[in-house]
Amino acid sequence: MGPVTTKFARLDPGPSQTFGWLGFGMSVIGSVMVLVSYSALIWIGAGNYTFPDLRQRITAIDSDVLVHPVAKTYFSWLGWAILALVAVCAILAATPALSGPFRILAPLLAVAAIALTLVAIDITNQRAYGVWFRDARAGFYLALVGFVLVAIGSALGPGRERRY
Repeated sequence: MGPVTTKFARLDPGPSQTFGWLGFGMSVIGSVMVLVSYSALIWIGAGNYTFPDLRQRITAIDSDVLVHPVAKTYFSWLGWAILALVAVCAILAATPALSGPFRILAPLLAVAAIALTLVAIDITNQRAYGVWFRDARAGFYLALVGFVLVAIGSALGPGRERRY
């Protein structure tokens, strides 16, 4: 670099990062979708079971032979824990000073949440997975879409300051 280039580099260090409002907004919308899914919508049409209903029914079944361990863990505490963890990591991914590792971690956690949700819908050994999937309702699908939005939003990271 010549003296002129070095002089301009000191005056204008390049674009700086700002808070990533677009990614943050997508992540918040996705997190709210999952929250609504967990608290208000029907997950399984056969019996009109919501997320809390499934938690109650699964914990009432004492046998680990009937209930899949992933479903038992997901509906008892893991679903809420992964939602909180993904939401916090997505917010940190939009923050300029912290975005580096969280732009990788948050989407990976959101994809893991999608996978866990897909596995957890297979609740018992008494029915085939396809039957559970066929009986899934808006709550299940809204949770999947919500986690997808969080994954995309957190991958966007911080914004760039525009200079004119």
